[in-house]
Amino acid sequence: MAFDTTQEPYQELRSIIGERTGGIVFWTGAGLSAQACLPTWSELKKVLLKDLRDKIENNDDAEGKNRDLQALRSITQDQNNWRSFERLRHQLGDTSYRTRIRRLFNPSSSMEPPQIYRRIWELRPHGMLTLNIDRLATKAYQQTGTDKPMIAEFFGGEAASYSHVLKSPRPFLCNLHGTVEDRSSWVFTATELNRIKADIGYQNFIRTCLSAKTIVFVGISADDIAVGGFLEDLSSLGIDVGDHYWFTHRRDRDTSRWAEKHSVRLINYQAPNGDHGDLLEAMDDLVKFVSSDDLVGLGPIAPPGMDPTNQKLPAQEELLKLDAESIRRALNEEATRILDSADEDRNAKYAAFANAYDEPIYRAWYTGPINGRSELLGHSLIEEVASGSFGKVYRATDPDGNDIAVKILHQDMRRDEDLFLAFRRGVRSMKILSDNGIDGMVPYRKAYEIPAFVVMDWIDGPTLGGAVAARQVEDWDLILRIGLSVADIVRKGHTLPERVLHRDIRPSNIMLRGFYSDHQNWEVVVLDFDLSWHRGALENSVTYGSTLLGYLAPEQIQAIPGVSTRHASVDSFGLGMVLYFMFSGQDPVPDQHRHSGWDESLMKLSDRRRGAQWVSIPKRFARLIRLATRDDQSERWDMTQIQAELQRLHAVMLDPSSAASAELLAEELAARCEFSQGYSWNENLLAAEKEESSGVKLSVRGDESQRRIVVSMSWGDTGVQGRRNVGKWIGPAMQNAEGVLAGADWEVEDSQTFYASIAIKASISAAR
Repeated sequence: MAFDTTQEPYQELRSIIGERTGGIVFWTGAGLSAQACLPTWSELKKVLLKDLRDKIENNDDAEGKNRDLQALRSITQDQNNWRSFERLRHQLGDTSYRTRIRRLFNPSSSMEPPQIYRRIWELRPHGMLTLNIDRLATKAYQQTGTDKPMIAEFFGGEAASYSHVLKSPRPFLCNLHGTVEDRSSWVFTATELNRIKADIGYQNFIRTCLSAKTIVFVGISADDIAVGGFLEDLSSLGIDVGDHYWFTHRRDRDTSRWAEKHSVRLINYQAPNGDHGDLLEAMDDLVKFVSSDDLVGLGPIAPPGMDPTNQKLPAQEELLKLDAESIRRALNEEATRILDSADEDRNAKYAAFANAYDEPIYRAWYTGPINGRSELLGHSLIEEVASGSFGKVYRATDPDGNDIAVKILHQDMRRDEDLFLAFRRGVRSMKILSDNGIDGMVPYRKAYEIPAFVVMDWIDGPTLGGAVAARQVEDWDLILRIGLSVADIVRKGHTLPERVLHRDIRPSNIMLRGFYSDHQNWEVVVLDFDLSWHRGALENSVTYGSTLLGYLAPEQIQAIPGVSTRHASVDSFGLGMVLYFMFSGQDPVPDQHRHSGWDESLMKLSDRRRGAQWVSIPKRFARLIRLATRDDQSERWDMTQIQAELQRLHAVMLDPSSAASAELLAEELAARCEFSQGYSWNENLLAAEKEESSGVKLSVRGDESQRRIVVSMSWGDTGVQGRRNVGKWIGPAMQNAEGVLAGADWEVEDSQTFYASIAIKASISAAR
């Protein structure tokens, strides 16, 4: 038995996960926990039915016994489990019902979670929606590494209060049907289901997941998927929720029809005799998968707007006697004749043509706005505005007199096959973005290969590099707005079916349209998606110079075994360094993120970057840069996480009252507190921590699961101050601390005093 990795839906999902181009949420059901010998929903029903049968057998009341047996038969035949559990709870009694369910699921607290749970978390999804009450998903997350950030865990009934986690960069776990420990959280009966379905906040949470994330259903049945009818509701409203994926061993017609109707792609696996090893094999493959560039089909770019005549292309010697513009037209007309044909070998014929007419093609490259050489296939070059090792950029006009930009590849680059493939790939990428109407990118109007150049809109405004150099990007509103806009534009490319990466994010590829002429309505635009980058030709790309290598991810500079350059975290790194550029005003140097003082230098920058209305923004921004530029690709934040953090920071900067996250509020409290200045941030505990040599310790933690801010303070005599009779001050100090906290509506959860130490823990709701 071996999982079939050739299934088209599986390959789509594998690419999405392997390239980290979309936010993934797993929706898991009892099928996963069944591998730990915990009952599925139908198995649980059978156990409760047996308990009811035993209870009836012990009933001495003949009339009542007969009535109960009729109820038992009716429940047994009822195909609606929600209704069945409602009646079982009533027939058994709430105490027996509750005790039996807990007895069946309590062993999960001491058992090892099935491997598949750990595999899912190793894929680093944004979150998990689980229908199971056993907490095995929680335990598996804790086992995947001690460096993992604290997860936001909550019940389905609490979803309304946790909508902010969908915009948070940290993972979440929603126990849709509750947990075994908390009976009030269970959702097994029709009444419980209807109650949670009627919750508008819950509805919005699930619908947002379905419309904004890629859902992967694992270990569930079609009945589980259809709970609440959310996909049906969205489909009926005409809302395109994109494609979701369902791992299933079911192959019946009803399942296939349901999936097709609601944009769910089926990924089939074999499960003979209940053995789901095939599914685990699929998860192992997803974890190990490394994506690579697909260069198949990257043929020559057909010259646009050419109308080839019937005249045969002159011999090379005759063609060389013509002027450069005439040579260009003749060559491109011939290229059109070749590429517009239906011949399967047209690309090979084009290559033979390019080789045979090498010298005229060389001549075709000669152009420039001097010596009367300003014409380029109908475009008039006016002035050179930029130059790099990749090529030159000209301000020009089109045949109608409109301002345009023309980017021309250097002539000697045409002999580099890898670079030409990168050029073609970039043109293809920009066409995909343009065809999909992606706002914020500058599309190519036309692209040619003889000579290799692209025509695009002329952007009236500075590059980000120019604006920062002119000290025009100083305040936090501008920094966050620009960073967020770039993240949004790039991520839109990631989420297209073709998953367009940029891989060349740097200040000169980011322009601020209308920045000087319309300071209220200017906008960020991004240039050159995937145009010039290719590994192995660093010296030949416009990207690479002594000041620009710092924007490249390590895997773009040097091949790293098992690490792909076809990965969204390449863009995360580039954007992270662009954020650093705005933060510091300096280009990053190559491998700067590997320097021993990298973290320290970011923190020093945050200390100098004051002035934000939300005081903790500089420190959070510095950490965002660090998390986006980690050396290990797998540890970098992806574009979804970066975008989420920038959104949160920009929102609270504009409106501090919009803060909903406990950890966001906790750090802001620490940043405003005089004692905790210079705090360190514990990423795993989501806590600001400070310790003084005097023995005073402070921790301000955001508890996302309880939505509370928790403050822990302690002092202990270090034995070096030489204090005497300190004990008499301990009691009054504790009373004073408790009084201050209670007066500010903090709830004191714990307090302890000893002769030479004091400790107090208090919390307050983050929803105040």
